[in-house]
Amino acid sequence: MGKILLVSDSPGFLERNKSFLEKAGYRLFTAATAMEAIERQRNVRAQVVIAMLDLPDMGGDLLCSQIRRDPEYENVSIILVCYQSTKALERAALCGADAWVTKPVQPHLLLREVGGLLNSRTLN
Repeated sequence: MGKILLVSDSPGFLERNKSFLEKAGYRLFTAATAMEAIERQRNVRAQVVIAMLDLPDMGGDLLCSQIRRDPEYENVSIILVCYQSTKALERAALCGADAWVTKPVQPHLLLREVGGLLNSRTLN
């Protein structure tokens, strides 16, 4: 069972996606800010981090870059959630995220990305 850290300042987003992913068999942890996510990741060691691109304290792209700089988290997969705009997609692509999904999040697409990333990590 994979562990996922879901990062968003939207309680509705957290609850909706936490419930959906738990029903799919994953263990879910949540954080409302990027700084909280960094602290939570130290404790739970999630295999996948799903973060909003726009967070109140630091962008999801900066969170991704910070995680990528830490050799302890080299096997963590990162999915960013953003709007379908050129600027947002460029930010997601340039920070080293493994994948991104656009808003509004389609649960089956998010589940496909999570499953694909977890499967590729276990094959390596």
